[in-house]
Amino acid sequence: MGRASAEENLTGPHHVFIRQGDPHFLLSHAPEIYRLYYAVGARSYEKTGERSALLRTVGAENVTEADCLTIIGWYQRAIELSGGRDARITHTKCRARGHGACEYACTWTA
Repeated sequence: MGRASAEENLTGPHHVFIRQGDPHFLLSHAPEIYRLYYAVGARSYEKTGERSALLRTVGAENVTEADCLTIIGWYQRAIELSGGRDARITHTKCRARGHGACEYACTWTA
């Protein structure tokens, strides 16, 4: 479901977040993108390497692991649409599993 949503939105109304060959451009807009979808909470972006980043979500309400899987699919497809290959999202922390925030470690190849 997340992949389909990213495909629809990032090739349509939210295409301004795509810069071909630059997944970091899209990921750096994670806080703004979050606010397009959610009224409560926030998401941050941290560049951790040339082809890696960490997204962190805090303050979201009613977090379920199914919601997190949707987010993983969304960002995986978003990275691909930005030109990143072999995109992988590792869900390192989850509020549904008792952590204080959800963290998504993103990696890809050129």
